[in-house]
Amino acid sequence: MNWQSIERFASFPKMETELEYRITQREAKEILALRADLAALRARIEDVEGMAKVFHEAYEILAPTYEYTTRKESAVAWDYVPDANKQLMIATARTVSAWLKEG
Repeated sequence: MNWQSIERFASFPKMETELEYRITQREAKEILALRADLAALRARIEDVEGMAKVFHEAYEILAPTYEYTTRKESAVAWDYVPDANKQLMIATARTVSAWLKEG
């Protein structure tokens, strides 16, 4: 390579400015909204007790539809679920949460 070639090469614009990506304000807002949605979803996946509570409530509501009778001790509002049963549901939700994170 001679000096003239080096000088010509040095005068080219940098690649990152030539290939720079430009997005519209609308696209930027959409990206920010998607990031917020993703953050909210991650927070819900992390809330294993909340997930267990929703699972319990849905299970109790849906059981009769499937002609299933749940135990009287656990067929109560989340705050009154026996502790051992509650801890089992939280552990199950934690397992589901880990599975969702693995993606």
